[in-house]
Amino acid sequence: MPVYEWQGRDLTGQSQRGTIYAETPAEAQERLKERGIQPTLLRPIQQRTKVSWWARTVGLRPSVLAQFFHNLYQSVRAGVSLRDALETIANTPTPLSPVARHAAKRVTAGVPLSQAFAETGVAFPTYVIPLIQAGEQSGKLDEVLSYLADHFQGEHRVWLVTWGALMGCAGCYLGCLTPILLLIIFALPKILQTVSSDPQWSLQLYEQMFGPTKYLLWGVFAFIALYLLNWFLNRNPKLALWWDGIKMNLPLIGLPQRRHAVARFGRVLAMLYSAGIPPAESFILAGQASGSLTIAKAARQQAAMLKQGAKFSTAIAVMPFIPPTVVQAVTVGERVGNLEEGLRRASEMLEQEARAFQTAKPFALTLIYYALIAAAIGFLAMWAWRSFLRLYEEVLKWTEQI
Repeated sequence: MPVYEWQGRDLTGQSQRGTIYAETPAEAQERLKERGIQPTLLRPIQQRTKVSWWARTVGLRPSVLAQFFHNLYQSVRAGVSLRDALETIANTPTPLSPVARHAAKRVTAGVPLSQAFAETGVAFPTYVIPLIQAGEQSGKLDEVLSYLADHFQGEHRVWLVTWGALMGCAGCYLGCLTPILLLIIFALPKILQTVSSDPQWSLQLYEQMFGPTKYLLWGVFAFIALYLLNWFLNRNPKLALWWDGIKMNLPLIGLPQRRHAVARFGRVLAMLYSAGIPPAESFILAGQASGSLTIAKAARQQAAMLKQGAKFSTAIAVMPFIPPTVVQAVTVGERVGNLEEGLRRASEMLEQEARAFQTAKPFALTLIYYALIAAAIGFLAMWAWRSFLRLYEEVLKWTEQI
């Protein structure tokens, strides 16, 4: 979704500036006017700093993000100004040093932190900048930075035992086995035909002994194709929403993603509600901060019900991926007049559930991973044994002919 920078004046005549996610400039102007802001400048955010191609297209590892937001949170919590905290990080040799350096300059010029991050062009996770934006509007930026630091630390622990191990094995597979497979598939047949007096017999022998190796090479191509397909679908405006719905409904990976997305939605909604942000705008911004395109689209649709006077519980009840416990907590919060506490408790419960599942998921994935390795080794052992027997039979036939 496009992100716009804006400048304008509020109802008291004071100058304001910030960022806003919207489908079109007209939608952005309408939402700003609902917040009592008359925009004088509204334009798409332009990239203002140079970052690596990998950071712009793929993003950064959870460990890098966890360290960055942890250092930023600790500095802000200790009373250090945001500019000084960013300059300290900029002087540290980390992959995000250019981002911190640019953000420090822009914050000094009066630009919000969310806009400064958006201008860098780094492929942050989709919920990072909306979360920071919500923290700026609610006056709870330190709480958002603490949440991001803890969240990425948990993501890093999961990454170490899942994707880290998988990418390590994939790197070994691509770097070590691929040259051998290319030699066997493309060079070995020509070598056998050259040294053999009977080319037809050499081709038959090659197919019997090394024929299945082509499937291993196809496995390399399939792995690369799946990775590129996921990258393309996530960045295609027309297909990203459809792909997000598929990923959120996957049986093993989808559950923690759904819980984390709903938890972020409830956490941001509680912060904005307590800060007095209009209900419809709070709902839209919370949907964007969830990190799920499906939830963000539903939040924009349900914001119209809130403008007509509907309750939060009514709008949340028809949202996708929202568990009944969250709806119940919101309903009770509305009845007792403490909606913020109900949303916060429901978000904490969902985060604990997602963390518990993430703790168990690496163990299950490890079992599956070793089972696949055992199956591959068994397949290769059976194939090698059958190839040896066929070679033995061919040698016997050749000796008999002699």
